[in-house]
Amino acid sequence: MTMNWGTKIALIYGGFVAFIIGMVVLCIRQNDIHLVSKEYYKEEIAYQDQIDKLTNAQQLHGQMGFQYIGEKQVVEFFFPKSLANATGEILFFRPSDARKDVKISVDMDATGRQVVPVSSLDKGLWKVKVRWNANNKDYFSEQVLVIN
Repeated sequence: MTMNWGTKIALIYGGFVAFIIGMVVLCIRQNDIHLVSKEYYKEEIAYQDQIDKLTNAQQLHGQMGFQYIGEKQVVEFFFPKSLANATGEILFFRPSDARKDVKISVDMDATGRQVVPVSSLDKGLWKVKVRWNANNKDYFSEQVLVIN
């Protein structure tokens, strides 16, 4: 049985329409969409404030940073000693699933160090966002962490 070209075009068009309808239904039924942040637009508006906090952190004498120690499954944070009285929070941000984010208070010792256990965190890519305040000045640092 041979089809004429009009029938072939109709079948191709019908297949395309069915594909598009299927994709629309699939997108509508998807319920596990997670925004990068629940307050994304609010944070976007306050971005200049964020830039100022980053600049403050970069101008410190002795940078804030961390070291992942895989054998012990801990992350050791180190802050400049001059900021020993700092308060703030450490956010372990999971880009692939915001439900797995973890917040921890900044609680450094006298030497400016803080050890955080990460054995409960999933293996893979995390962004570590540290916000802290010391001497009435706000600071922010963001770095990538790969847990293995």
